[in-house]
Amino acid sequence: MKRTIIIFICLVMVFLCSCGNNAKNELATTLSTDNNGVQQSIVSDKTQSTKEYVTVEIKTNPDDPYSYIIKEKYNQTIDYYSKFPEDGFKSEDYYYIYDIDGNGIEELLIGEPYVIGGVQNVERPYEIEVLITEIYTLKDNKAVKLDIMSWWRDESILERSILDNGLIKYVSGSQDLPSYLYVKIFDGKLMFLYNLKNQSDDYYYRYLDPETISEFKSDKTGFNREYELFFKVEEKEITAEEFDRLRAEIEGDAKPVEIKWKNIDEYGR
Repeated sequence: MKRTIIIFICLVMVFLCSCGNNAKNELATTLSTDNNGVQQSIVSDKTQSTKEYVTVEIKTNPDDPYSYIIKEKYNQTIDYYSKFPEDGFKSEDYYYIYDIDGNGIEELLIGEPYVIGGVQNVERPYEIEVLITEIYTLKDNKAVKLDIMSWWRDESILERSILDNGLIKYVSGSQDLPSYLYVKIFDGKLMFLYNLKNQSDDYYYRYLDPETISEFKSDKTGFNREYELFFKVEEKEITAEEFDRLRAEIEGDAKPVEIKWKNIDEYGR
């Protein structure tokens, strides 16, 4: 009897030691090199053998200020998934390089997947697109974020695109009652230019003349100043026909630029 008890105790101890080793090795990381010579970290959750992801090293270069922005965003994603390994790993940040205003300086566009029309559409068939979430430009060989505040945070997004005439077009609201906002880069800053608002079939128009900026007095600086100025401009009520005419005049023959998004883990490769 005593012998049986002793054997049972030994088996329990062996089991507990095995569990402890598994817990210590729950998240194991190894290094490998891919066919392009890029060092990769292979991170796997040993408790769930189907969960494994590969990360790449984003190399920075002083001659490429945008590489630091890309690396920071990629590391933020890795940090998130290291806390939730059961989710697997997938970078959902994208980038594209494009000279928006045609001044010879290419901007860095960062994009993320969005539910078109807002998250309220998820109960119905919905469409997901990668939309611009951040824009950076270069100033004195440094990457500078072009801040546009709450403009990016609107949930009811229908479109966010760059037109080949230098305007950035933002459409929000519903498919039946869309509103339009047009932004442009002036002197290295983003500035609201036109706003066509459709509010339950009441139509409004607002235009900010760039020439008035220097005359505007405000305690705020940078984009906050232009934002305040834009919404102090008188909003004019217009008819539906004027709404359509003004939108046609603002866009003219401009076409949306085809943004060929790449996942940020492809940067520099």
